[in-house]
Amino acid sequence: MPLDPFSESASGIDHRLDWRHLDLRVSRNRLIFEVQTTVEMAMREYWMQNHFIEIHSPKLMGTASESGAELFALPYFNTTAYLVYKQMAMASGFDRVFEIAPVFRADPSFTSRHTTEFTSVDVEIAWIDSHEDVMAFEEAWLQYVISTVRERHGDAIAESYGVELAVPALPFPRVTMAEALAVLSELGHTPEREGDLDPKGERLLGEYIRKTRGCDYVFVIDLSHAPCGIP
Repeated sequence: MPLDPFSESASGIDHRLDWRHLDLRVSRNRLIFEVQTTVEMAMREYWMQNHFIEIHSPKLMGTASESGAELFALPYFNTTAYLVYKQMAMASGFDRVFEIAPVFRADPSFTSRHTTEFTSVDVEIAWIDSHEDVMAFEEAWLQYVISTVRERHGDAIAESYGVELAVPALPFPRVTMAEALAVLSELGHTPEREGDLDPKGERLLGEYIRKTRGCDYVFVIDLSHAPCGIP
């Protein structure tokens, strides 16, 4: 065979992707898709329990959306259409909506943090008192999803990847931007942009919170109070 999916010596990623239909016969690789399915199911369950409505926004538009974003243009009959970067609508009185949908962005990047095509999870909530309401919802939502994944796939994840999936306790730690920057300074890291967190800074802060607070998640708040604060 061009690829032996059960060989102990793993092939390179490019070769495996060329023969992905064989590569996915390995239970370890199939597990990724099983977990993804459970994650989406659990997210929808939680949203439905909290009175959300699912919407499906158009993916082709006649005019460019998201001012400043680079969009893919394509011929559409006798005009030009654009692939949507993100499009949400709440003007119809839908106070809580969500959408899981493909997103396209014509933004070349050499990092895993920016991709030209990905699946976006969008959640919109109206009539909140403050950002605390959003954080409280998000942490409870993530706890529910991770708990469901652990219940259904925890043993398989531990066996295949050697990782014990931990369900986070609530509430998640909250640190101000000023506190986060002080931590990074103590760790000897200077962010690329003054008063902001860069990717390395985010990783270092996450490791610090994991070691000191025992949590894999953290909210960074009060950005405008940091030195040279971000508007």
